[in-house]
Amino acid sequence: MKSPLVSILLPVFNAEAYVAESIQSLLAQTFTDFELIILDDGSTDQSVAIIQKFTDPRIRFFQQPTNQGLIVTLNSALDYVRGKYIARQDADDLSLPERLAKQVELMEQNPTIGLCSSWIGFFDTNPTDYALYAPPTSNEAIRAHLLWHCPVVHGAMMVRSHLLTGGSWVYEAAFPHAEDYRLFAQMAQNEALVNLPEVLLMVRQHPAKVSQRFRVLQQQSTVAVQRSLLLQLGLKPTEAQMALHYQLYSGHLPQDRATLQAAAEWLGLVYEAARRTNYDLQALAVVMQQMWGKLAAGQVGLDVWRLEKTLSFFQQKPWWYWPQLKRWARHWMG
Repeated sequence: MKSPLVSILLPVFNAEAYVAESIQSLLAQTFTDFELIILDDGSTDQSVAIIQKFTDPRIRFFQQPTNQGLIVTLNSALDYVRGKYIARQDADDLSLPERLAKQVELMEQNPTIGLCSSWIGFFDTNPTDYALYAPPTSNEAIRAHLLWHCPVVHGAMMVRSHLLTGGSWVYEAAFPHAEDYRLFAQMAQNEALVNLPEVLLMVRQHPAKVSQRFRVLQQQSTVAVQRSLLLQLGLKPTEAQMALHYQLYSGHLPQDRATLQAAAEWLGLVYEAARRTNYDLQALAVVMQQMWGKLAAGQVGLDVWRLEKTLSFFQQKPWWYWPQLKRWARHWMG
């Protein structure tokens, strides 16, 4: 039997309310040379019965005997892959019809790219009414962002199969609910990762979403990934520095002199450490300037400009945001 070009992994656990629509979005793809590997992780609702109603021959359905969690399920699903590329989708999300076609075209035309994802739309009930999430698109920008967060949407990814089935990388159980972040952070050290600058996946928002139910555990795993990346830079962050590092991207930090000073010192340390590596300094400066801009914009009377003179990442030119940041700061400081 001829192997398909794409293997789609669709893990399922108690998704009876959404799984049919999710499967239909994949079967309706304009690109048709794929297999849809559905692996049920011990569902106790009607998910299995719903899945078994589909008769499309491209579907390969497997079941775990008991619930083992997403990481085990994903690694198990890799054993069934036959395609040149692996695509992912969650059982409550929807792929737009051109998703696979556009991702396959990109990967076929750019053999140096190891993985691609895309922009996405967040929706509640109506997929046409969505909030855009537009992460950075270039490999250089993605690598810089990975130091603080995961700018690659796992459910929208397409990756060359040999990178996951050849033993180079797997989903690691030590990083629950951030296993994708860990995977991408490691992969980015050797492979090019890009995001297509258009919405190809609709991500459903609801209270049962993993990111909602396991927020604390996900945060702990996220910090663990960040720490590993900082250690690779030769840094040995304290717990206080790790807490600061984690909060810098969200912008949820106190507006006081001590926090501003600590942030300036920490960003400077990270930037100088990155100078000794293969990070793109311009891309890294953009990320740092954005974070600093959010933190400093409302800091009235705290010697923001004096601190900024010490920050080497402000010396990266040109950058569109820097003039705008100065205008914001002048507005707030008078």
